[in-house]
Amino acid sequence: MDVLPSFVNAFEHHRCVVPVTGYYEWKKEVDGSRTPWQFSLEGKGAGLFVMAGLFMIDSKKGQKRFVIVTTEPNEMAAEIHDRMPVILTDEMTDIWLSDGATPHALKRLCRPYEGTNLIATPVSKNLHQPPKDVDENQLGFSL
Repeated sequence: MDVLPSFVNAFEHHRCVVPVTGYYEWKKEVDGSRTPWQFSLEGKGAGLFVMAGLFMIDSKKGQKRFVIVTTEPNEMAAEIHDRMPVILTDEMTDIWLSDGATPHALKRLCRPYEGTNLIATPVSKNLHQPPKDVDENQLGFSL
């Protein structure tokens, strides 16, 4: 796994976890359209899980940002997209958040999810369409 130069400092010093119940990827169809798929965990351990993240603080602008760390997809996810987020187990999370973790140990965590409980479900292509009764100014968020 290679770390982009712009993320080296964050990889070494500003790691975080991003709790989610799922994530989305878009599959390019033969006709050129894209179908959104939701990935989530099922069965034991289903529900909330964490992805590896990096955070940056721009003190000049007063902005806080984060990114999700991605890796090559596992066999199932590869049918839909050419990457997937790094999904961390509890043990991996402890290492990811450890101040004493070496870059080598951290890079070893950045691998495709090995669990068998990751599922993918196609969802509506209207995924990014806000409900008609929601003001577009209500859709933003900040850290």
